[in-house]
Amino acid sequence: MFFFGLNCQIVELIRKTLSFFTAQLCRVNNAYKENDFTKKIIDQLIIISEEVGITPGQVAFALILSKDAFPIVGARAVSHLNDTLKAISVQLTADQITNLDELSSVSLGYPNDLLQQVRG
Repeated sequence: MFFFGLNCQIVELIRKTLSFFTAQLCRVNNAYKENDFTKKIIDQLIIISEEVGITPGQVAFALILSKDAFPIVGARAVSHLNDTLKAISVQLTADQITNLDELSSVSLGYPNDLLQQVRG
């Protein structure tokens, strides 16, 4: 397939390169800021990671595993994969899970909110 005479692989490479440099530029210039919702979750992940002695990413991974789900691992290197897989042996407490669940819960909006009101 061609896009204006360019091979799609080349277009994809250009897109990825631009995305990478845009992200790097935002980090360098401190242009990226988390919103308050995200910041509260990240702060709690950091607090729990310090309590347990693992990284915040491993806490997030352990949280997903506690839900009988398996997150998609996007490691770019074997060391990243090994670091992430350390979370398999982590058991978060019920309080830690509840706290993160409450912080990360989102409103499902209409019609869910209406149905919850009707059901009591």
